Amino acid sequence: ANEQLSEKLADHNYSMVPEALMRAVAIFVNNRIGSKIYLSLSLLNHSCDQNARWNQLNVDGSKYELRAFKDIKIGEEITSSYLTNFQLLTEDKPFRRKWLMDNWHFLCQCTRCLGPEDEGLSEMKIEIKGLLPIRKTPESLEGWKSNARDHERLVDSILSIIKMTS
Repeated sequence: ANEQLSEKLADHNYSMVPEALMRAVAIFVNNRIGSKIYLSLSLLNHSCDQNARWNQLNVDGSKYELRAFKDIKIGEEITSSYLTNFQLLTEDKPFRRKWLMDNWHFLCQCTRCLGPEDEGLSEMKIEIKGLLPIRKTPESLEGWKSNARDHERLVDSILSIIKMTS
């Protein structure tokens, strides 16, 4: 992370920005939850095999809660994912690790990244990605029925992945 900050400071576009301000902005960007910094919660570590998730409590996104969704033993670290739910459901290990390295500057060492990739899970992820692209509005009743079947398969696949990873 310090190397990237040094590169930014060497770039003529950033040369007028004081280093202290660049560091403050980097701290805010990397530790914020929504538009605020919560000193304790910003210390929460990432895991692709998280045991807690952020839930948005209101429509405008100003209130969130961290909620356990797996049993957490006494002394066990509480983890959340820095990836989106979509990325967790659809992306394979190499993508997730590269994205985390590119965006958060660490190589994920969670149990899901260090363990073998489940082949059945990989096939479902490919199917989900194929079902998700935005399509034009159907022009016929059969087109609408086809979209409905695709969405039903999508929901079934997502529910299967959630059961397999929980």
